[in-house]
Parts: sequence; C-alpha cells; structure tokens
Amino acid sequence: MIYLQKDNINTVILTLTESSQLSNPEFLFVFINEFQTFPNQDEIFFTTSNDSSYTNRYDMFDIELSSSGSTTGGTSVALNLDSGQYRYEVYEATASTLSISATTGSIIESGRLVVEMSDDDKLNTQNIYN
Repeated sequence: MIYLQKDNINTVILTLTESSQLSNPEFLFVFINEFQTFPNQDEIFFTTSNDSSYTNRYDMFDIELSSSGSTTGGTSVALNLDSGQYRYEVYEATASTLSISATTGSIIESGRLVVEMSDDDKLNTQNIYN
C-alpha cells in the first residue's frame, strides 16, 4: 500500500525494477479514484524520475501532493489528488511516457493508494458531524 500526505513531498519506495523485463525501465503510474463510479473513474497518469542509487534492491520516487497541483497528472509535477482511496497500477516502458499504449503493456505492480485528509478536510468533516 502507498500512503500519501497532502501538501507534502512523499517518498515512495517500491521494488519495480526487479520485476521488469527491461534493462533500464521507466515507470508509468496510473491512479484510479475508488470513490468515483464506473465509467466516470478518472485515471491520473504520472511519471517521475527513479531516485534510487540501488535499483537492483529498490526504486524510490518523490510524489508531491499540493492543492495547487495538477488534477490530471503529468511528468514530475505536483499532483492535486482528492483525499481517499485509489487503485494504482505501474507499467514499464523504454522511455518516459504518459500513455499506456507507449508502455510494454505489462503491469509491474498494482495495489492500493491512500491519500490522507488535509487539515482543512478534517475541519470540514468535523463541522458536518457537529
């Protein structure tokens, strides 16, 4: 599971390279909000540099969440994700891409992602139930 805090740069450690069939892979992250209903589930495509010096052991990515960030994704940009639960999928590619069709089509890893409520979200929730 990936856990991200809002208004923060989150360092995420995964083991992706060891599952890849490529010699120097790039990775495409796809985040799908679980609270949206099909077919209106937004897929957010994101890619960033692998900051690990030891990719044979682990891969390290910085994912920044900011209220002024992108709601659609991008390359090494701050993201503005709603608080809640997401599914994530990671695809391998030979070059940095924001398109699944430009990857090998192989999902290297999938799982759950949780975006923590911001302090403002917590205050608004408390006000609703008080």
